Amino acid sequence: MCVYAVSEHTYLCSVTFLLDFIAILSFLSDTWLYQGNLFLNDDGTKVTRYARSARVARMIRLARVAKWTRLTPKMIQIFGGQNHGLAKACMTRRLRRLFNFLDNDSAGFVTNVDLKCFYVTVLQESHNLEELLFGDVGRRARLDMIRKDVGTIQEAEYVKQMGGVIRTSTHSSLSSVLHRSASQVDRKHKANGIYNLDFDEFSKLIFNTEVGKALLQQHVQEASQSDGGWTLTQEFSARASLKVCVGFLIVVIVFNFLQPQSTEASAEVGLALLATSSTSNTSLADLCHQVTRYSSYFAVLLVFLNDVTYLDVGSGLECLSGGIPRSEVDPFQRIEELTEDHNLRYEHVYLACSPGSAVDGKSDFECDEWLASSGAMIVIEDAVRQGNVYDLYETFAVIACLLLWTTLFSHSITMFCRTLLEPLRALVDDMKAMSILELVYIDAEDQFPRSRKLADEMLNIQSAFRMMQRSIRFWAKMVPPTVVQRLFSSGIEASIGVSKCECSILFCDIEGFEEGVRGTSPQEVLKIMHSVFDKIGEVVDRDGGTLLEFIGDEILAVYNAPCVLPNHVLKAALSAVDINVAMKKEQLQIGGVSVRCRCGVHTASVLAGNVGSPQRMKYGLLGDGVNLAARLKGLNSKYNTLVLATDEVVSDSLTRRRVLHRPIDIVAVKGREEPTTVFELLCRASGRDAAVKRVVAEKHTEAFRLYQNRKFREARALFIEVRAAVLDGDAVQDEPSRQLAQRCVAHLRHPPPLDWDGVQHLNAKTFRVDDLEEDLCDTPNVATSSPPSGGLSREHCDDVEMPRELTFPIGSRAIDLVRERCDTVTTEEGGQGFNL
Repeated sequence: MCVYAVSEHTYLCSVTFLLDFIAILSFLSDTWLYQGNLFLNDDGTKVTRYARSARVARMIRLARVAKWTRLTPKMIQIFGGQNHGLAKACMTRRLRRLFNFLDNDSAGFVTNVDLKCFYVTVLQESHNLEELLFGDVGRRARLDMIRKDVGTIQEAEYVKQMGGVIRTSTHSSLSSVLHRSASQVDRKHKANGIYNLDFDEFSKLIFNTEVGKALLQQHVQEASQSDGGWTLTQEFSARASLKVCVGFLIVVIVFNFLQPQSTEASAEVGLALLATSSTSNTSLADLCHQVTRYSSYFAVLLVFLNDVTYLDVGSGLECLSGGIPRSEVDPFQRIEELTEDHNLRYEHVYLACSPGSAVDGKSDFECDEWLASSGAMIVIEDAVRQGNVYDLYETFAVIACLLLWTTLFSHSITMFCRTLLEPLRALVDDMKAMSILELVYIDAEDQFPRSRKLADEMLNIQSAFRMMQRSIRFWAKMVPPTVVQRLFSSGIEASIGVSKCECSILFCDIEGFEEGVRGTSPQEVLKIMHSVFDKIGEVVDRDGGTLLEFIGDEILAVYNAPCVLPNHVLKAALSAVDINVAMKKEQLQIGGVSVRCRCGVHTASVLAGNVGSPQRMKYGLLGDGVNLAARLKGLNSKYNTLVLATDEVVSDSLTRRRVLHRPIDIVAVKGREEPTTVFELLCRASGRDAAVKRVVAEKHTEAFRLYQNRKFREARALFIEVRAAVLDGDAVQDEPSRQLAQRCVAHLRHPPPLDWDGVQHLNAKTFRVDDLEEDLCDTPNVATSSPPSGGLSREHCDDVEMPRELTFPIGSRAIDLVRERCDTVTTEEGGQGFNL
C-alpha cells in the first residue's frame, strides 16, 4: 500500500485501496499480533477456526503471495531508478554540447558571464519549465527561488575569486567547497569579475540551481513519456516479472490441489473412543485414567462424556467421584465461563464433539449443543501462534525472494539501459542536433557514452552515424547553411524550382588580387584567400546573410533568401562597410600592400531557388539585380572607392540613418539602358570617423545636387573643398570629387546640351582609375588670391577662357597642362620659375 501510495497519486481515492485495506485487516486478524476485537464483536473472527484445515492454510498463504506478486512491477519501476540516470546522462550530454558552443576558442573554458546568460535565457525561453519550476506558488516565492539561484552563482564566483575550484555543491559550507590553488585562478579576468569555468564546474553550478533541477525533472518526464524507450522497457519488464510470478503461483497451486486433503481429527477420534468407553463395562478408574491421558495430550480444560462431566479444570471436580450430570451443570455454559476465566479468544479454543453436527450449513466437526452428548474443550493457543508465526515467516520469505528478484531484475534492466538505451538515446539526441547546423560543427565525434559491452548492431549504427555526420558537415561547408537548414526542417527532397523574392545582394572581391599574388606560391595564395574569406564569412554570418558562391577572389552573399531576414537592406549595407574594417583590423597584406575589398550592394526582386539539373543542382539567384550588383563591384575601380550601392539601398530609411553615404555618379552599366544612381557607403553613422565623414558626405551631396542642376561653378567649388577635406583627414586623394570637379570644368568650357541628364554610359565591365590631367583649380590652396606654387587664383578659375600670362615654379606639371589648353605657349625662364 505504501508503494502504491507513493507511485500513484490517485491510489488513496480508489476502490483498490479499500480492498487492500480490508486485506491488511484480515491479515492482521489472523496473527497473534492482533490483540482485540476486529469487528467489535467476537463472532467476526470465528472464521479463523477453520484455519486448522491444511488446504485452507495453504490457500491463505498463496493469496498473500499473490498480493505481493502484484507489487513486483511497481517496485521495479520505483526502485529501479534507470529513468533518472538516463535523464541525467541526457542532460549532461546536452550541457556538454552547450558548453562547446559557448567555448568559442575551444580552450575548454567558459566565463561566468556565459553561465549567467544561459541561466537568463532558460528562465525566459523555457515556457514548459515554468510549471515545473514555480507551480502554483506566488510571485514572492518565485522571486525567492531566483534569489536563491543568484546566491548560488554568486557564492561560486566568490569561490573562484578566492582562488578555489568548485568541487562539490555550492550550497555547502565554503570550507568543503574551496580547494586552494593559486595556479588555477584566472588573474587576467579577476580584476573585472570575470572567471573561467571548466565543464565540471559549469555543470555542477547548473545542477545546483533550481532551474537546473527543474530541467532535470523535465528530462525525467521526457525519459518517462508514454512512447519512450524506457517506458516500453518498464512495461516489458513488468509483464515479464508478473508472468514469472504468476507462473510460479500456478505451479504451487496445482501441486497444492494435487496433495490429499488431511484434516486434523485426532481430538474427535479420541473423544469418540472415550465416549464408547463410558458406555461399555469399563471401570471408572480406567475411564478416568483414559480421560487424564487425553487431557494431558490435548491441553483439555473440560471433558463430558454421554452428558456427564468428568473433567473440569478450575472447579475442583475429580473424575473418580463419578462426574456431574448435564442436568446439574451445562457443559456448554461451563465452556463459556472457562473461556472468560482463562481470558481466551474463540480462535484459541477448539470444541471436539461426539456426535458431530447434522445441521445443514455446518461442518461435520462443528459442535451443536442439542445433538452433542460428548465433548471436550481444548486450548489450541500455542498451536495457533506457532502456525501464525510460521505464516509470517513464510510471507516474509516470499517477500524477500520477490525483493531479491526485483533487485536482480532491476540490475539486469540497468545493464540493458547502459548497453542499449543510453547509446540509443544519445544517438537520437545527436540526430536531432544535426538539424541545428551550429551544433553539428561543435559536436565531437566521441560523444557516444562509453560502455563495456555494446551490441554489434549498436556499434554499426554508431559508426554509420559518424560517417553521416562527417558527410553532413562537409556538405554544409559546400552548400549555404541556411539551405541545408531548410532541407532539414522541411523534411522533403530538394527539387528544381525558383521563387521570386526581394533580397539584398552583396558582391565582394579583393582589390588588386591578380597583381598582388603574381609570383606567389599556391600555398601562400590559399592562405591569403582563407584569411580574407574567413573574415568576410564572419561578418556576413553575423548580419544574417548567406554565402552563396566563391568565384576566384569574389564572394556572392544574399540577404533575405532563402530565409526571411528583417531589415535585410541595412544588414547588407553594414556587412559591406564592416568588411574593410575587419580587413584593416587584421592588417592582412597581399604583395606588401594592405588588403582592401571592393563591394557592390543592391536590393532588387530576383528569382531564388534550386537551379541546375535533377542530378546536380545548387541554390542560386537569377535576375538583372544580380548582374547590377556585380557591375557595382567592378565600378569601384573607376572611382577608387570600396563600397558602392544603388539608390534602392540608400532609399531604405534605416540604412539612410545608420550608414553615411554620398552620391557618386549616375551611370548606365553595360547591358542596361536604365540609369542607376550610384552611392558610396562611407561608414557607420556612429563610427569613430563619423564626424569628419559626415561633413564630407553632406558637402559632396550638396555639390552633386548643384552638378545635377547645371550649376557647375558652385558644384566645382564644393567638390574642391571635399577633396581638400578628404586629403586632410585620410591623406589620400578623393577620386570621385576629382572626377566630378573635372567634369564641371569641362562643362563650363563646353556647356552640355539642354537635354543633358548627367548619365554616364559605360561600355566596359572593368575599369581603372582615370589618369586624367590634374585640374589647376583642384589644389587645396585655390582660395588664395595669388597663384603660389602651381595653383591658379580664384578669379582665373572662374573664367572659362585661360589667362594669357602666368608664372609657375620650376618643374610644375601646370606647364604641360597649360600647353594642352592654350593655343600658343611661349616659355621664358627667369627668377625662380617660368613665365608663360
